[in-house]
Parts: sequence; structure tokens; C-alpha cells
Amino acid sequence: MLMTEFPSEYSDAFYAAKRIAYYRGTNGLADRKKQNAEKPQKPPERSKPMKIPEPFSQWQEPWQAYELKARRVLVLSDIHMPYHDKRALELAIEEGKKHKVDAILINGDLLDMYQASKYNKDPRQRSLADELSMGRQFLKDLRAEFKGCQIVYKIGNHEERWESLLWSKAPEILGIEAFELREILKLKEINVKLVADKRPIKINKLNILHGHEYHFAISNPVNAARGIYLRAKTSALVGHLHQSSEHSAADLNGKLITCWSSGCLCDLRPSYSPINPWNHGFALVDTTGEDDFSVTNFRIHNGRML
Repeated sequence: MLMTEFPSEYSDAFYAAKRIAYYRGTNGLADRKKQNAEKPQKPPERSKPMKIPEPFSQWQEPWQAYELKARRVLVLSDIHMPYHDKRALELAIEEGKKHKVDAILINGDLLDMYQASKYNKDPRQRSLADELSMGRQFLKDLRAEFKGCQIVYKIGNHEERWESLLWSKAPEILGIEAFELREILKLKEINVKLVADKRPIKINKLNILHGHEYHFAISNPVNAARGIYLRAKTSALVGHLHQSSEHSAADLNGKLITCWSSGCLCDLRPSYSPINPWNHGFALVDTTGEDDFSVTNFRIHNGRML
């Protein structure tokens, strides 16, 4: 058949038979290997990727720092209403007015949330309803004093007691807007921005934390400022430890990193810890250009500014 149909290619019967044997693979091992090498190789089948379930995000929005854009910011930490120090708080607010601040940052623990604490509580102390009412009135009065200012309220560990209370005692009402702290304090009505979820606040290149965000003590190594320096590795300001301190160090390239901790504005002799190293104080942050900043860490002693 090959010689009849393709005489120009197959003029010899022996040659035609050899070609048939070659393609049938009956011409010996060497020809079979050569034949297999000439065949187009079937590409390996691609394995289907393993199906990974979609993750469940713990955050309602991307977790990131809150950028506070302002020229001069008054930073008030650890007021702990209703256990605040009236004179120290008055001095801090007057200093903010004197320096014509255009933003106020309440850096955690405006409220004490005493009755929401997990620790043993004296039932004779102020009720939670009274405390919330006092905090709401303070924020309203603060807005009246600083009409044109931004007011930012960062949640501290004491305010987190509210959500912890709902988790443990009333989980059924979690997610109901009326029971959220921002609604109870009427923050939207008085134009106060709430920063929760342990988010840092950034003023230019200065990072501000309440101080409880790290799950280990920042006060052990000498003082709170050095403690936050060892953990944050960047310039930062914290409250939480109720002590004024500062720590500076330059890196190998000469970049200066400075960290501060500010004093509190609450009672210095609370019943749960009457012996302590606390002091009253607050901070003022000035911005220059797009990145630079300066911090004035005020201390208050015996009702006087230092």
C-alpha cells in the first residue's frame, strides 16, 4: 500500500516494512526509545490549588493608626472621672486655652468605670450611671470651651471595661447601637471623634498610645518612657502609668528618638493604691512642617505648674 500510494517515498519493500515496524515499536529497544523521544510530551497535569476558606476579620474596618492633623494639640491622659483632680484638670485646660490649641486629645481613661471593674468593688462608690453622666457632661462643657477645636477621644483600658462588662454580663445586647459607648456619651452630637481598638494616634511622626496596648509592662525598665522606647523603637508618647518621664537615644545614623510618658489628672491616692510614684501632668504637642513635632511635658505639683 505504501509503495502504491507513495511511490516517491517508498520505492523499496524492505524500507517500507522497516518504517512500519519502527512506528509500531517492534523494531528493537533503541528505536522504541528514539520513537518515544520524538513524540510530543504530554504536559504534566496541574494540580488544583487547595481551597482555603476566607478569613474572618476581627475589625470592622482596616486596623491602622488614626492621623491627627493639627498645629498644636493638648494631650490629657488618665482623668478617671469621677475620681479626677479638679485643680490639676483646670490647670491643664487653662494652659490649652492660653496656648490656643486647635486640637485636644483625651488619651485614654477619661472615665474610671469603677463598678465595671473585674476586681472587688466597694458598692458604696459612685454608680456607673452617675459616672457616665459626669463624663458626658464634661465632654459637652469641653466642647463649649473649645468650639473650633478638634476633640479626639482615645479608648483606654478603663473604658474597655464597658465592653468587657457587656461580653460577660449582657452578650445579648452586643451590637445594639444604643448600648455603645459613643452613643451613651453622645459623642456625635458634640462632634467628638472616638478612636478604639487600641489604635495608635499619629501626629506627624509622633506616635501616641494610651500605654496599655502592649500586653506587658512598659514601666519595668527604669521608667515608662524608656519602656515604650524599648518596645516601640520610635518616638512615642504614652499615659497610663501616671508618671512624667522622658528618654532619648540616637541611632547609628544620628537619628534622635525620644519617648515621653505624661502624668495623670486623677486622684493621686486612690483607695486601691494609696502608695505610688504618680504625679499630675499633661502634654502639649506642636507640629512644624509635615513631619516634625515638639513635645512639652508639663508637670503639676501641689496645684502649681512646673
